[in-house]
Amino acid sequence: MRRIVTAFATTVTAIGLPLSQHTSTGGSGPVQVALTVAGATITAADAVQVASGNQNDHEINAVAVPILDQEVVAAQSAQVDTVSGATVTSDGYLASLQSAIDQAHL
Repeated sequence: MRRIVTAFATTVTAIGLPLSQHTSTGGSGPVQVALTVAGATITAADAVQVASGNQNDHEINAVAVPILDQEVVAAQSAQVDTVSGATVTSDGYLASLQSAIDQAHL
């Protein structure tokens, strides 16, 4: 006797709370991270909102955010290092990420 079993993966997107970041130079803005989760696996992390108060914010985020997005998927948690030179962005990112992880019940 042959049995055919069909399994469907459920994909959930969880979005963390936007958390403000502030720098001593005056650049500031919210950081918000969205997670895509299949089962109990983080399949993608995307910063959907980052600080954009000045050119320095844009330059830092252009480098730091893709690194953080990749590291989260590799680590499958918020236990990743901050990006050198982007501590404030990293801290805001990781705090919002943890909120998304909590929302996804991981």
